[in-house]
Amino acid sequence: MSRIFDKLLVSCSILILCLALAGCKGASAKDAEVTTLELDKDGSLISCIVEDFDMDYYDVDELKNMVSSEIAGFSGGGVEMLSADKMGDKVRLIMKFASASDYADFNNISFFAGSKTECSLSGISMPDLVSASGADAFEVTDNMKVIMIYEEEDFIAPSKILAASSNVTVSGKTAKVNASEDDPACIVIDNK
Repeated sequence: MSRIFDKLLVSCSILILCLALAGCKGASAKDAEVTTLELDKDGSLISCIVEDFDMDYYDVDELKNMVSSEIAGFSGGGVEMLSADKMGDKVRLIMKFASASDYADFNNISFFAGSKTECSLSGISMPDLVSASGADAFEVTDNMKVIMIYEEEDFIAPSKILAASSNVTVSGKTAKVNASEDDPACIVIDNK
């Protein structure tokens, strides 16, 4: 009986691992069903904003026109609307930003992506970090990229997340961020 239980336990473990890996493989902000921010290796960002859109007077074309006007009036450049679609009683707006500063400036929010030194020079204090591998000690080096997020959203990294602050739940390259201006989240990834 014990041997059957062991085989069943191993089989279930393998199935859970396969499902977890399959769920992460194609992770993209463009396919997100919740507000998600994706950082690309080149430093560009894809932002997917998912919000309630359940009032009769809401109109997707008006939303597209409003966003297009905002982009046209943005002096920084580096911003593009990829799509705006209604999904049932929600709307999904997908935008691309050329850089972290374009994302922060256009949205008038705090956001940082850069090296440990750049973070320090910007006057940003990193919160305590927990290694994604479960090790107690984690040292950030300039070979790593530091991402500071100041709002609640899902996040997709271009490489495995190495460490994060306690208000981030990590799963491989993805994270659920529970942050605010007063309680920023920090995610550290390999900068290769």
